[in-house]
Amino acid sequence: MNKEEYIKTLTDQIRCKMARPEVAREIEDHIEDQTRAFMSEGMNRQEAESAALKDMGNPVDAGVELDKVHRPAMPWGMIALIIVLSVAGYVFQYILNSRNIEAGGDGFFVSQRQIWFTVFGILVMIAVCFADYTRIAARARELMIGITVLIVLGGQFFSLNINGSRQWIGIPGGWVVTIPLVLMLTVYRRWYRLRRKAVLAGIGAFVVGLPLVTACYYWFFGADYQRERLLFYLSPAVGWDKQPQEVVSNGIEYVRAILGNSSLIGRGNGVPDIADMPELSEYLLAGVAGYYGILAAVLLAGLLLFLLFRFLRISLRQRNQLGMLMGAGCSAAFLIEVGGYLLNNFGIMYMGNYCPFLTYGGTGTMVTYVLMGIMLSICRYQNTAPERRTTGSLFGIRRPAEKMKD
Repeated sequence: MNKEEYIKTLTDQIRCKMARPEVAREIEDHIEDQTRAFMSEGMNRQEAESAALKDMGNPVDAGVELDKVHRPAMPWGMIALIIVLSVAGYVFQYILNSRNIEAGGDGFFVSQRQIWFTVFGILVMIAVCFADYTRIAARARELMIGITVLIVLGGQFFSLNINGSRQWIGIPGGWVVTIPLVLMLTVYRRWYRLRRKAVLAGIGAFVVGLPLVTACYYWFFGADYQRERLLFYLSPAVGWDKQPQEVVSNGIEYVRAILGNSSLIGRGNGVPDIADMPELSEYLLAGVAGYYGILAAVLLAGLLLFLLFRFLRISLRQRNQLGMLMGAGCSAAFLIEVGGYLLNNFGIMYMGNYCPFLTYGGTGTMVTYVLMGIMLSICRYQNTAPERRTTGSLFGIRRPAEKMKD
């Protein structure tokens, strides 16, 4: 049996076709290294290769053992947790919305369609989980251009015009901040020949400095209402002229009243009337704390944070570079959005952030489940996904297949 026959027999035992090329390369490199070692002892190449193959053992037995390692592992536990969070989020939305209407409120935008968005989103998520996420690398540039064009044209021709403002698919702040964070990760992992400390310091200064520069511009050159808005974010109870505001934000005022009267379990005494709740989608956790107890809100938020940190931890441990970047980027963006959402629900400052599973809306729900599906796919194929060496691009520019080393 020669080397090619040995490798084919071995890889035929691996059921996951995605893993076979990578395993074949690793086995071939190992055989070649061992062959050179025997040749250095005086053997000719044919003898050295035969000895190397003999040292490798039976190809069928070796392939069966490798099949146990290089096998997709369906992350059923994380899927179950996502379903639990989806059901809990919708149930709390529906119940609190019903209570608001019963108490004489106008209700919120929770509709029967939301449950169908949720069910369909979960099915899409599972389908994406089974897909090979590494194929995105072969068409990443084209996909980015297509999505950008879709957003621009969609905003121009399909957006809603409300008081002169076009409402379409917005890009939340968490996703904007994620871009430099992902860039910092690639620099930290030494994927580029750069001075790591200097570049990391520069990116960090940009991330911190840009909001400060923007705030200073609005403070010194902006209108009065812009300074008022800045001070409101920093100290919601004080106006820009250092005088107490007559009206604190309805949302923050309501949240502080809820949290100040909440009980550990069950509805708290003195909780404000739910008919006065300003916006369920942005203050769901506060509503849960007030009407079902602080423990229920903490459990809901804790499960969500556990899921996202688990995704982040798995992503950072990926051998596949694309999987690490995609998983870490999605996890970090969700965590930033959830962080802003918690600030809303702690009554600290109003951020207006989107929160997966707790914020309703068709577009946001579907985008959430698609991204969750990608992260689940990264988890599923973490032991099998190869580094894509395809180098084609839209403009014929060949991309390097390997990362740069110092």
